[in-house]
Amino acid sequence: MTQKRILIVEDDPYIAEELCSLLAHKGFAHTHAETLTAARDALDTQTFDLVISDLSIPQGNRGFPSLDNGLELLDDLSWKHPVLPVIVVSGSLGSPEVVEDLKAMKSVVAKIWKPYDSDELIREVKRALG
Repeated sequence: MTQKRILIVEDDPYIAEELCSLLAHKGFAHTHAETLTAARDALDTQTFDLVISDLSIPQGNRGFPSLDNGLELLDDLSWKHPVLPVIVVSGSLGSPEVVEDLKAMKSVVAKIWKPYDSDELIREVKRALG
């Protein structure tokens, strides 16, 4: 059986390390992207079975995290990879409009609040991967 590949989009190095360790321990291959630019590059050059993304991510290496960048990534995914499932893991889902936008995106299969429960996250990952 082929190992499932997951793209992790997370700018916080501690949370990213925790996510990477958890997924590796559970047998998933993963790639980590810290920015919107790095996530786009990874999606253009690799194949993934799932994306786990924070909403508040920087545009590039020197940028500040912004909710707009996370939503832009989700919008990109809905157009370029419409069947690729996405789990949003975020400390803030923003305004009610953002929550409605997320509900309208068919590729967003779960929304999990930080700090997240590892068991809940793995359950959602397994559910998303079928």
